[in-house]
Amino acid sequence: MPLYAAYGVPEVWLVDLKHRRLDLYRDPGPDGYRQVLRPDPTEVVAPLLLPSLHLRVEEIW
Repeated sequence: MPLYAAYGVPEVWLVDLKHRRLDLYRDPGPDGYRQVLRPDPTEVVAPLLLPSLHLRVEEIW
């Protein structure tokens, strides 16, 4: 993740299929992402670059 942040990738979604977990990395900086979110399965999330696309986390599985 630090490499993505160092190159300015605005957001990374890490989908852990084994544990049914989603980690959202946002706000890149030279030392990594300053914001890491782990939404609850009932939450609705949207990518920063596609804010009108709403996904319920539990639908990813």
